[in-house]
Amino acid sequence: MWQMGSSTTVYNTKYNAGTSRHTVSIVKKMPWYISHNIDVYCLILTNEKIFFTPKRMLVFKNFMGVGCRNYNNMEAKFNVTNFVENEFVNSDAEIVKYTLRYVNKNDGPYKRFNNNQQIPICRYGEVSLKSEGGINILMEYSNCKLMDFIQKGFTKFTDYNNQMSKLKPELENFN
Repeated sequence: MWQMGSSTTVYNTKYNAGTSRHTVSIVKKMPWYISHNIDVYCLILTNEKIFFTPKRMLVFKNFMGVGCRNYNNMEAKFNVTNFVENEFVNSDAEIVKYTLRYVNKNDGPYKRFNNNQQIPICRYGEVSLKSEGGINILMEYSNCKLMDFIQKGFTKFTDYNNQMSKLKPELENFN
């Protein structure tokens, strides 16, 4: 799983697409100084850690502090995308087709380079997380067959959380 970095201006697209990516980890943990009795998952990104607690997300930004975000204003989108893989191809990735590293405008081989090798185009799953509070994360993962599982799990989690937040005023009046 990778976090897709921001795109940069590229003047010669024959050599570089202008995107960067960084490995993402998902671990079961909380900061050592927070007492808890439940399993909490943490998404470790390039410049932040997001802890998915039952009521809200705790966002720890490197050198910028801590914030909380509710799930009810979180927007998640799930897609399948094709990615030209210049690095290592994971064993669970689906290779759709191959292309050449350097291609002419008419999609033919660019003969100026003698080391113009074939590179795979892989089908990856893509998750986009956005919120009004400033979360804007784009992630890709090599096994696009997991997308249904991830989408159903996320939907189930947010639906449950939204139901609990609606019940909260009723439960307070019950006492």
